[in-house]
Amino acid sequence: PVRKPLLLAAMMRSLREPVLRDQPLTPGAPMPKMVAPQSKAPSVAFMQFQGLAQEIGLSEINEVFAAFQAETSERLKGMRTCNLVADRTRISRDAHTIKGTAATFGLVRLSEVSAWLERNAEGIDSSVYFEVLDALDLAFASGVTEVEQLAKMAA
Repeated sequence: PVRKPLLLAAMMRSLREPVLRDQPLTPGAPMPKMVAPQSKAPSVAFMQFQGLAQEIGLSEINEVFAAFQAETSERLKGMRTCNLVADRTRISRDAHTIKGTAATFGLVRLSEVSAWLERNAEGIDSSVYFEVLDALDLAFASGVTEVEQLAKMAA
């Protein structure tokens, strides 16, 4: 099993520069219309994934990624059952968790869409929320597929 300090140290070394940057709003500017994000980022940052695999080893990254995959799948399913009015804090917290872990593995698109939801959970309506969940599901599925292909190529 991978020890948490080892994994955390490897993650920190593999994250050469931040994937996400928040853009501050201009004071007094009108709020833009809330729409679901359309990320054009690649599903997976190959070099970041490769760096993490080199740091902790291919078998260990496969083990940790399998746990991430199972946990994120359950988290995304749970987000679909949230009450948008009552559970905004949970939605933001779940999006934050997905954002950080996805960034660790180089799942850029999933991380970006999650970051958007984390920042905007308090102000979105249900139609935008479900569009974002659809975007998260798609980014998760494409990221998992690419990581599985990268792992096979590295084996």
